[in-house]
Amino acid sequence: MVNLLIVIAISFTPSKNGKFLQPRATDDVADRSVRVYPKRIKDFGDSLYGFNAQLATGDNEILGVEFVGGYFWLSGGNSMANPNKLYKLDRNGVLEATYDQPTLSSWGFRDLASDGQYIYGTDDDGTIYQIDITDGSPTGVTIPGPLSVNRALAYDPSHDRFWTANFRSQIYEFDRNGNVFNVYPNNHNIYGMAWDDVSPGGPWLWVATQDYNGTTYNTIYQFDPRTGTYTDSAIVVNYGFPGGHAGGLAFASNLIQGKAVLIEVIQETDATGPHNDIVIAIEVADFGGYNTPMPPSSITSYSDYTMPSSMILRWND
Repeated sequence: MVNLLIVIAISFTPSKNGKFLQPRATDDVADRSVRVYPKRIKDFGDSLYGFNAQLATGDNEILGVEFVGGYFWLSGGNSMANPNKLYKLDRNGVLEATYDQPTLSSWGFRDLASDGQYIYGTDDDGTIYQIDITDGSPTGVTIPGPLSVNRALAYDPSHDRFWTANFRSQIYEFDRNGNVFNVYPNNHNIYGMAWDDVSPGGPWLWVATQDYNGTTYNTIYQFDPRTGTYTDSAIVVNYGFPGGHAGGLAFASNLIQGKAVLIEVIQETDATGPHNDIVIAIEVADFGGYNTPMPPSSITSYSDYTMPSSMILRWND
């Protein structure tokens, strides 16, 4: 069994009179009558990063997120107006560019996925659109998804396949032609997905859900794509305004030096106050590459019986 360190945000701002406000019309939420409580929760640590996405974009319908090419990409419903939008922000959360989505529904793209060259988003017709990250335009390439709304979306680079689910639907694995390879059971209100090929014991599929956890409608579960089952690891995200809902999910190992993180949109639900849609980064593993060296973790020393058996090791990161 792999020991996985999960660090999450645990601070929040209380609501008026300690009661939850109803979801805004600008929050894309699951049926609240169904509540699933995780059996095992690891809820220690802090979020490492965050910014106010609604304030940065002026859009109160921020839904999906990806981090690719050194930029955040957010999908938004353009505050209930058409056309729906894609937003490109730098790593500090500063808006760089705004693009029109090729869809005109009320919500537009939900969760986003990326293969490193393009981003992918889907609307209400089951079609997954490929978007060029150089100019935010659709390439003309589309993928037929297995669901009418492929709400959550993740990409597996090792098999060149996608994963999706829509709230309490089954979990689907499919290719660029829409061929379904596997279908797995699910009992969570899934909104976002992210592929993690860095954390120990992986790869893992992280699943952001709108399951109620006692404070927010935001619990992230770890799913094993090799067995098609959930593991015992889950993250209760009690960050932001009580009653906030999970949005899209992404994974990055190049946002914060030495850390692998989940990036999540939190849809806030304070209809009368200052609380907005936000983006946070949650640590899931240490990660080191050529530009982010990690300390040595295992060293074996042998004595030749002619020199003292001692060693001084110094490490500067």
